[in-house]
Amino acid sequence: MLISLLVAVLATPEVSLSGVVLARSGRHSATLVADGRTRSVVVGDRAFGCEVSSIRADAAEIVCAGARRTLRLQIAKPPVNAAGAAPLATPVEPESDLTLTRVELEARLDREMSRLMTETTLIPVTSRGQVAGFTLSRIPAGTILETLGLKAGDVLVSVNETPIDSFTTLVGLWPRLQSTGAVRAQILRDGKPVDISVSIK
Repeated sequence: MLISLLVAVLATPEVSLSGVVLARSGRHSATLVADGRTRSVVVGDRAFGCEVSSIRADAAEIVCAGARRTLRLQIAKPPVNAAGAAPLATPVEPESDLTLTRVELEARLDREMSRLMTETTLIPVTSRGQVAGFTLSRIPAGTILETLGLKAGDVLVSVNETPIDSFTTLVGLWPRLQSTGAVRAQILRDGKPVDISVSIK
């Protein structure tokens, strides 16, 4: 029995936590990484031979071969202004002012959606216990995100004046952006506000 338990523990890959998405419904999800593979999970899911038992803003608990493990998430904090609130100062000049046709944008999204969903890593940034944006800790090279001027390490704060306070808010923007003629994202880069604007023709 002890030998089989040791074999099971040794066979379990090293699992780390690369992101957490907090949902208002309470059905939070986490992104686990092991051996170069990534899995998005919710409580009760199994991944890499382990079962997910809880997900919090800064950690996830998994049970591997009967042993409980806590995976910690390093959450980037945005710079704080003198009043103690999360940014923002007056935005700097736009980093990117791009024009795309709707046909070109949709074609790129069709081609790249799989990579965008599996290779982009978002980490919530909190201020006073509330989500105040998401750090793009990883962006797939050569995708529309790079074309738009986004870089790994950027903190997405708002899109078209809507504060990004949850993953649900971010996903909920998609239907509204389908028919808009312009998208303006405000990000923090190295602690400084930057505007990224895209005109869609």
